[in-house]
Parts: sequence; structure tokens; C-alpha cells
Amino acid sequence: MFTFLILVIFGALWWAILWFGISPDFSKWPNPVLLAMHVLPPVIATLTWWIGGMLIKRHKERQADEHKKKAEAEQQAALEEARNKHEQELRQQRFACDCRLVVIADLALHEQCDLPEDESDCIRTVPAKEKTFDFEQANVLNALEPAIRWALRKVYREFGAAAAFPIYIVPPSNVAAIDVHHRLRTIHSQLVKELALPLKLKDGMPSILHLPFGDSAANRVIGLFDSTPDLPGAIVLAFDSPLSQVPKADPFDDERPSSDTSTIKPGHGVFALLVTHPELPIMVESVADYFDEDKPESMIPFWEKAARPEGNLALLTLAPPALREALLYSPPVARIHRAAFAHTGERPGHVLELENALIPLLKQAQIQAGLREAPFVCDNDAKPQAAEPVPAQAAPRCEWLVHNAGDLEQAASRMAAIANALMHFQIELKPLAKGTSVVRQLGDLGHATPIGMLAIALAQARATAAPVLCTQFTEPDGLAVAFAMPTPTV
Repeated sequence: MFTFLILVIFGALWWAILWFGISPDFSKWPNPVLLAMHVLPPVIATLTWWIGGMLIKRHKERQADEHKKKAEAEQQAALEEARNKHEQELRQQRFACDCRLVVIADLALHEQCDLPEDESDCIRTVPAKEKTFDFEQANVLNALEPAIRWALRKVYREFGAAAAFPIYIVPPSNVAAIDVHHRLRTIHSQLVKELALPLKLKDGMPSILHLPFGDSAANRVIGLFDSTPDLPGAIVLAFDSPLSQVPKADPFDDERPSSDTSTIKPGHGVFALLVTHPELPIMVESVADYFDEDKPESMIPFWEKAARPEGNLALLTLAPPALREALLYSPPVARIHRAAFAHTGERPGHVLELENALIPLLKQAQIQAGLREAPFVCDNDAKPQAAEPVPAQAAPRCEWLVHNAGDLEQAASRMAAIANALMHFQIELKPLAKGTSVVRQLGDLGHATPIGMLAIALAQARATAAPVLCTQFTEPDGLAVAFAMPTPTV
């Protein structure tokens, strides 16, 4: 109809021009010419307008299609970039290190503690009331040295190559670092000779370093491999003994003055973790044919010099192939995953506030431990279809809880918040029945508390063959949540 209207308009204009503008002598024209003269020009004009409109429309459609395809290509590229970034961040979040051995030595117990039975006898405890010290001439190192020696002997006897790995220490705060380093080097050299380990150690080995500070024990340990990607393994050694600094009668005196509101008893213990890089098998394979023999530099061919491992990877070459391979024969005790940390703004007695802060941390810890899938949502201008729904997931298992919720006054609200958060994720765990309260059962372990909690969680993960939740409260309102995962069975 619109085209017919255009035809009528063109015809009226043409006839007006023809009749009143040109005004030819129509009597001289034959009828066919006269008819053609009146009809053809408007028809030709209308067809020209129609064809031109179609061409313009098709041109616009082609441009629109090209813009649409270009926008879709850009959106797809952005989506792929976002997906790759998401997967890279997820791999980084789920980066974990293996714990090959957990040794808990001379741990003083104030209450019955359900620590797992260990076939290799790597966990030794003693009732706190039976732990005695010579207070007249004792210092913290003297009180802890026998347990430190026993723990390191266990590690070196089980894995001789570990004697070449650096030792990252978490010592008591009131002991000079130079004294700790001197004592540990003496113990190390004595154990290497005692166990007749065939190592090619050089001067200044092993390196004795302080474990970097961090928001949680799990993140501090994993941070070693984040900052040093070529580090094959390390020994984390934490020890402290507030119990050795208090006269025997004081920590158990029921007639303590009422002005002393502290109910946390002093503790004592040594914790040693042999941790290795998750790609240790590849590292061992890369140095499989190399052993750092005592040869003069002039006697070493140039091609062997060029093939020598460099950096921290060279630590593996200090042990013979048999000791290196022994690291791989035994499966790891458990796996350490990153912790989720936040400042909760916790106020005593506010269970709901603490629960609301704990739920997202627990969710993030599950994602980092691989217990929950992380949804991919594109955060750019992509359409909502870039968000992929997460399939329904079964409630994850968790068979044990390790926590330092505090004394009775603090623990009531904190344990209620933990129980509610677990229930939110349908995790069937009764914290009071299947849990280790470090503060109540082990007392104040000083600077060794975070690593001690992690060591107990790893031991429980191996014993239960299930994830173990480690919840660490730090002053004034910090909260770290991490999972210790059992080694997958083949």
C-alpha cells in the first residue's frame, strides 16, 4: 500500500508537470505514446525508489550483521579471557602442598585428647601434670631440646633426603634467634652422623630460616612454595613451652587468686612437618641421573656443568637417588590447602554476627580445598548467559574439627556459630563430639599454636581419611578457616 501511495504521488507530480509545465500538443501523439508518456515515468520513478530502498536496507542489514558478529566475537573473546582468568585464579586458589610426615613430640595434655594412633610412633604425648622441669637452670631451649631432637630424628630416619632441605622455624618469642640457630645446627649435624646419612652437605647447610608471618598456618606454609617455586621441600619446625617457665604448682593451683581471670593453662610441645612441592615427582625425575659428587671443578666435563640443576632444585642433588626416590615411595600424610581469612569484627556473645562472617569463609575454604565448585560469572559487559550454573552438589564430608575457640566464656558463642555454619552447608559434624579444643585440651602453646593446630588437623585427616576443618581465631578479631585433605587413594 505504501508503494502504491508513492506511485500515486509520483504520478500526480508527473502529470502536473506534464500538463501544466511542459504542456505538449497531445493531439499530435498516438494513443500508445500518450499512454506511455503518462504511465512510464511515474512507474520508473517508483521502481527506482523501491529498488534504491531495498539496496539501502540490505546494506544496513549487512552492516548490522557485521556489527553483530563483531560484537559477538568480542563478547566471546572477553568471555574466554574471563574464563581463562577464572580458571587461572581457581588453580592459584587450589594450589596445595603435600605433607609427607607429621611429628608431634612431647605434647603436654591438660585434658583427654583424641589424637590419632600412629603406626610409625610419630605422636608422643604426656599428661601436663607429669611434665617436670629443672626451673633453677632451665630455659625454654633446654626444656624443648630433647623433643626437637626426637622430632628431627624421626623425620631424617624416615626421609634421609629431608636433611638437605631448609628448616623453617617458629621459635618462642623469648629466645634469641642466634641461640636457636646454633642449637639446631648442632642437633642437625649430630643426627646426620648418628644416622649415617650419605649426604653431600655444604657449609651453612641446611638453611635455618624463620617461617614468614601470615594470617594462618596453612597460608604461611603454602606461601613457601608461592615465593620459591623451585623449592622441592622444607621442614617446618614449631616449638614453644610456656609450661617450662611457670613453677610446677602454679598452672594447676586451684587456689589461684580471684583477680587472675585467665583460665588458659600453659602448654608445651614440638611440631615438625615435612612439606613438599606438589610437583615433587617431576622435580625428582628431572635430577634422576645427577648426584653432586665431590669432584674438583677441573675434573667435571663442561656438559655436566651445564646440566647441573640450579637454585633450590639443586638441594635434591645433595642426596643419592635412593634417598630422593624414598620421598616418593610413601604417599603424603595429607594435603595442606589455602585458608580463607577475614576480620570478623567479632563481639562477645553475638553468635549471629560471627555466623554470618563464618559462612562465606567456610564456603571459600571449601572451594579452595576442591570440596565445592566455584561458579564462573563473567564480570564484564557480557550477557547474563556468561554465568554458568553450578550443578547440584552433595554435602561435603568433614570428620573432625580443630579449633582454638578459647576458654568457656569465649567458646560458647564461637562453637555455636561454627555449628550453625556447618549446618548451613549440610555438613554433618558435631563439633563438641568430634573436635580438638587446643586451648582447653593442650593449653597455651605460645607461638607454636598455629602450626600445632595444623599438625593435628593433618594427622586427623590421615586417620579419618576425610577432610578436617581447622578454625583458627586470632586476636583481636581475625578468623582463618582451612581444610586438611586426605591423600587421594588410587
